[in-house]
Amino acid sequence: MLSKLLRHEFRATGRIMLPVYALLLVSCGGCTLFGRLLGRYPESTVLSVVQTVFATLFGVTTFGMLLLTLVLMVYRFYKNLMTDEGYLMFTLPVSRSQLIWSKLLVALVWSVLSTVLAALAWMAEISVVGRENVFSLIVQGLRSLRQHLSGNLTGCAAALVVLCLVSCLVSFLKFYAAISLGHSFSNHKVLLSVVFYIAFGIVTQTIGTIFASVGIQIDTSPDFWSNLPVVQVFSSLAWAAAGVSALLGAAYYVLTLLMLKKRLNLQ
Repeated sequence: MLSKLLRHEFRATGRIMLPVYALLLVSCGGCTLFGRLLGRYPESTVLSVVQTVFATLFGVTTFGMLLLTLVLMVYRFYKNLMTDEGYLMFTLPVSRSQLIWSKLLVALVWSVLSTVLAALAWMAEISVVGRENVFSLIVQGLRSLRQHLSGNLTGCAAALVVLCLVSCLVSFLKFYAAISLGHSFSNHKVLLSVVFYIAFGIVTQTIGTIFASVGIQIDTSPDFWSNLPVVQVFSSLAWAAAGVSALLGAAYYVLTLLMLKKRLNLQ
């Protein structure tokens, strides 16, 4: 049943996200094309104006796409589960956890796609403006790092990827937990959801500050750190951060699940 929920969610969100992706590609292509033409004919006023229009559209589309991805995914959770649609969703033969995961996995996929597309589009645009192949520069930089740094670069890269994915999931779970907790009350549900979201941020930041201060006070031999490869240090820190984020995400998930099972108030 989870697969059916995922297909339905992808179709519903794809109606909005795919046209935005198409607009991004068109604006990026137009900006790149007219940027090259302007490089050949720098005195052309028409090309300059058209290139400026496409560049503005490209910048606005990129920012809007990233913002829309976040807002749409959070809104889908709120709209489907916290409004009148929730009466229908909760009558389906699926568990509360499947409802959460269907929203969460779709949000993760669209977030990754939006981020990758935005990064590739900007690298292509910078290659035209700077007249250097950014992709080649990145490959050369990675080769240089591999030559000058000792350690498992592949493991470090994997740790960073896992950290990014976990952080993305946790960010959405934080919204879900705040919305679920806010809607366990009878009045001012949206306002309380915002308050709980801010409170979650304050609490997690405070806990992070405490752990950081405790870690700084730990008397560790300098030789221990100086003997470790830089790559291993970054990899260890990334895995540790991913683990802490996963624990935080688990807490948000459990809170969301409990609210949907025990305290949800759709009236």
